[in-house]
Amino acid sequence: VAYTVNSSGFWNLPAREKAFQDFAAWKRVTPTFGVYEYYAQTNFPDMPRIIPELIQLELKELQRVGSRYFHTQAGNGFAVNGLNYYMLGRLLWDPSADVKAIQADYVQNAFGPAAAVMDRYYNRFIASWRAQQSEPVRMLGFANYDEIERAYPRELRDACRRDLDEALKLASRDYKRRVQFVRDGFAFFDKTMTATDATYPLVKAGWRPGSPPPPSITAQQVDRAVALWRERDAYVEQHREDFVLSYLWVRGNGENSFNPLKRLRNPDAAAKH
Repeated sequence: VAYTVNSSGFWNLPAREKAFQDFAAWKRVTPTFGVYEYYAQTNFPDMPRIIPELIQLELKELQRVGSRYFHTQAGNGFAVNGLNYYMLGRLLWDPSADVKAIQADYVQNAFGPAAAVMDRYYNRFIASWRAQQSEPVRMLGFANYDEIERAYPRELRDACRRDLDEALKLASRDYKRRVQFVRDGFAFFDKTMTATDATYPLVKAGWRPGSPPPPSITAQQVDRAVALWRERDAYVEQHREDFVLSYLWVRGNGENSFNPLKRLRNPDAAAKH
């Protein structure tokens, strides 16, 4: 049996306890128990959720109940959530290893003289996700805009951007290229959030793609939001064949209705939402 689970939700204690109870229950009734873990998925693709401690919590519990199988739904988004993949690879060998030491090894070997700044960058996302206690964050439709705006406040994004700018000045040669790689991933996240910021007031005012804007919204506001989503999608296409973002999952999310461009292309879909 492969039990589907998403450990990014484990700062929510009831959710974690429920999953751990299910682990134990399934292990009792099946000879080979494991999990199918969602590190990337279409409903929330390649947005930062750095969770080293939660990865360890899950793996230690799986080891405790005697699980021998772990399957990961992952993607190519190493520039955004690459620390999670590195952490997972190390902890699968030893779930009790020191996560702080693993993170220190990651930033030191990847970023050299910019290691301290990059450590600060990752720690901002780690602390922010923990502080929100794994509140649900999805990108399925206009109803989820509140979740995304709550999860990634502007102050967090601005601070992380400054970290990357500082790291780029400190690094050189291969270290500099790696900082730029992370920065390319951040650019995807930033463009997604900039487009979301511009669309959010329209959503709250009742705008729906393909319909005239409500009286409180101007056509210029709509045009700007649409242009930002098109710019973001063009950036996605630039990274179709590399390891900056998970193209499959990002494009799959484009088939949902969070991104208004689909509704603009398909008026029937807009009418249903």
